[in-house]
Amino acid sequence: MDTKPNVSLAYGPGILATGASTIPTSFIIWSKDRNGKQRKSGGDTWSVNITYSAVEEDSTAEPKTVTAAIEDMNDGTYFIQYTPPEAGTYTVSVTLDKAHVRGSPWTIERMS
Repeated sequence: MDTKPNVSLAYGPGILATGASTIPTSFIIWSKDRNGKQRKSGGDTWSVNITYSAVEEDSTAEPKTVTAAIEDMNDGTYFIQYTPPEAGTYTVSVTLDKAHVRGSPWTIERMS
């Protein structure tokens, strides 16, 4: 694969600074090659790691995780969907071979 995470993009409501909890949200990863051109095929092994701390939790509590569904659209894009289970501060990290996509990680406040 020729995908380079540092020039690839992610965009959509699932990585915006604020949003609602308990409602499914999503974003898209747009894979690009070393020259910044959009990839036209799939097969990349993107990792999406989502952790959060609930609003009412003690700040020393271990972060909880949320599972994200990753759908390879086979055209260089990947559809990511997850549902924040409760209000809190979420961190969304998107990596390929341990390298972050441009802008990752994002910190997001989810309200109830």
